Amino acid sequence: MDLKTLAGEYRVSGEACRSRAAMLERDLRRRQKLGEITALETTRLRRRISMLRGMARDCAGTAAYLENYYRGGPGFELYI
Repeated sequence: MDLKTLAGEYRVSGEACRSRAAMLERDLRRRQKLGEITALETTRLRRRISMLRGMARDCAGTAAYLENYYRGGPGFELYI
């Protein structure tokens, strides 16, 4: 496996995390509107969404780093 392929897999994983977070956000808003969710459940769901967003950001940064690995230059921190 080369770095471009690995970067592509990271991008796909990041998109999956981003998609799941968006789905959970829609579910949260719907349940809040209907009054079907407790404060504790809301907090847990928001934390889960936050973690998914962070994972998506890290995957995108890792993908960009891998795509540009042989060009040299800045480290991973630039991409996240």
